[in-house]
Amino acid sequence: MNNPRNSKQSFKKRVSKYLIGALSFFTLSCDFQNPLAFEMPTWFFELTFPLVQQKYSLEGMVDNKQIFSTPDSIGMQLMFEGELPDTSIGTDILEIELNQNIVYSQTPVSAPTLSFSLDTTINLAIPIAPGGQLTNSSGVVFTVPPSTNQTVTSAVWNAIASAVNQTIQITLNLPTIPASQLPSFVKSVDGMVIQTDAGSSVSDFNTTVSNKGLPTNVTSPTISLITDITTPAKTLANHTQSSVTKDNSFGPEITSLSQDSLGGAIRMDIGFGIASTSDATVTINAGDSVQVNVAIQLRIAGLDSAIVQITKSDLPITLPSIEFPTEIEIFSGLLKTNSGFEVNEINLTDVASTYPLNVDFMMNFENFIPPAGKDSTKLDTVLKKGVTINKTYDLDGYTFT
Repeated sequence: MNNPRNSKQSFKKRVSKYLIGALSFFTLSCDFQNPLAFEMPTWFFELTFPLVQQKYSLEGMVDNKQIFSTPDSIGMQLMFEGELPDTSIGTDILEIELNQNIVYSQTPVSAPTLSFSLDTTINLAIPIAPGGQLTNSSGVVFTVPPSTNQTVTSAVWNAIASAVNQTIQITLNLPTIPASQLPSFVKSVDGMVIQTDAGSSVSDFNTTVSNKGLPTNVTSPTISLITDITTPAKTLANHTQSSVTKDNSFGPEITSLSQDSLGGAIRMDIGFGIASTSDATVTINAGDSVQVNVAIQLRIAGLDSAIVQITKSDLPITLPSIEFPTEIEIFSGLLKTNSGFEVNEINLTDVASTYPLNVDFMMNFENFIPPAGKDSTKLDTVLKKGVTINKTYDLDGYTFT
């Protein structure tokens, strides 16, 4: 006989096992997921409505009296008819007197102080024998000048002569005007002008070339005086000759420098050659120095003026404006012809400069356009001290703008 207590306990065990198994089944089979993003609902349907096309014309506004159609019938134009009264302008309101004394204001400055004169003599003795010695035809070396006559072979002499191609330069710097003494309108000082000769105050260039004991000629002796005031440099003097024979001279040659212009420096170029011989021998006489002598004298009595560049300046000219009638605006016009004396004229009187140098001067009335065959109203000239310019422009028939 079964024990009821044991049966009950056994049933409880089986039920518990089944319950645990069922819970395990449900636990393992559940799958929890996050919901997807929310989407708004959408509906699609057809929508139709009628379109009305209508053309509106302005033709009804056209009355052909004041409102007219344009030739292309696209637009309209308004027209008003009538006569405008003539307007005359008297000559008195078109006349203006330009009576002005135009002065260029410049702070006065003292004239630069530069005192310069030059009287210099240059004497050159140029030996031709190397080291002051020569070898005679017997092979004996002798000193120049020899105490007795000596004979030298052509081979020895021609070798010496062919090696001589003498060029000597002597430069003299000239003084300059200090910048502190120059007025503001002077851009640069490019040179000086030598004063005019007067009495014993003379400016010149004096040269002499001498052949002292050479057995052959001095060829193409040349002495030049050059200054750097221009590009290329300016030659003030050029003394040259084809040749100078033994114991003779070329010169004195004299070139006047009165009123000539100088740059920042002057240079003397000296050049010559020695002729070879076709004879078998040449003779060096006793006492022959075998040299070329050059004598130069340069005299500058003084300076008269400076050559300067002037800074371009616009003169402070302010002319009064022409006042026309206030009832109308005039932009341009044609001036009357045969207007009469002192009518339609521009008169420039007493145009002058007191500067001690030439001044490029231009005045141009650009508003007046000349007819064919007439000049423009432009004065383009050089003002010189002591010279007065008067100019009248007849404007009859000119157009003004």
